[in-house]
Amino acid sequence: MAGDTFVVDILRADNSVLASNAVAPGAWTGTQTFSQSYFSYVGDGSGPLRLRLSSGDTQTRFVGAIDNMAFWDTVPVPEPSTCAMALASAACGGYGLWRRVRRLAATLLAGRPNTRAAGFL
Repeated sequence: MAGDTFVVDILRADNSVLASNAVAPGAWTGTQTFSQSYFSYVGDGSGPLRLRLSSGDTQTRFVGAIDNMAFWDTVPVPEPSTCAMALASAACGGYGLWRRVRRLAATLLAGRPNTRAAGFL
């Protein structure tokens, strides 16, 4: 069902909950589809931890699946090359927008109709 959720609990050795996160996988579409989901927690130094997966609603059915679970001791940071590509892309887009606005301003100041510039508005 669309509103179904499952809960990922991180438990201490005494079964008390250190952190909890509800995940809503969405309605079943007929094929198994996975989406990325992250959550972070801060350990308290109490010792080993365990995971508990359970249904997030009162029904007894399990409403999700987990595949390729990973743990990091820090928050994952994008690779430097990914950051460089994102910055280059933003710079190119900003430069293109700046050129279009500059061309439109020059056209408007000159009082000449320019259909290409007017399409920008």
